[in-house]
Amino acid sequence: MEEEPKKSNLITLITVVTCIVGSMALLGYLSIRFLPSNGTSVYNPNAAQASQTATAPAGQAPPDWADDTGALVQQPSKTKYILHKDIQKQIGRSLLTYRGKADGSKIKLDVVVLDLDPETTYKSTLDITRAKHSFRAGDERFELISAGSLRMRVWHHP
Repeated sequence: MEEEPKKSNLITLITVVTCIVGSMALLGYLSIRFLPSNGTSVYNPNAAQASQTATAPAGQAPPDWADDTGALVQQPSKTKYILHKDIQKQIGRSLLTYRGKADGSKIKLDVVVLDLDPETTYKSTLDITRAKHSFRAGDERFELISAGSLRMRVWHHP
């Protein structure tokens, strides 16, 4: 008769722990998915390429760049930005404003080139499939990650 209370206590403990872990996982997912981020995160491609450099054949150049003197320098890392609709964001020497999607396969973007004329806004409409490869906005080069009705995610290549 003593075993029944111990067995039910164990089942209750397992149920409580499972509920707590499941709730924490659900809250973590919802916070990543729906809460806004600060808009930037750094992606360092050199960390992934470090193992490839050691195993690269002798005929291939390493993933580093050479400057004017011929000395090897680290390849600049790209930065991820999130542009929220109708909110202006400075990236490099340009101000970008995401204006949303147009016709389902195009995105609208306003660009102010600070070095050229900070008072002039250049409006552009970009094809999503072409922008996923690469596009320029002002003096900056970008690569579209995704575009929705409320925000656009891009890689900025310095």
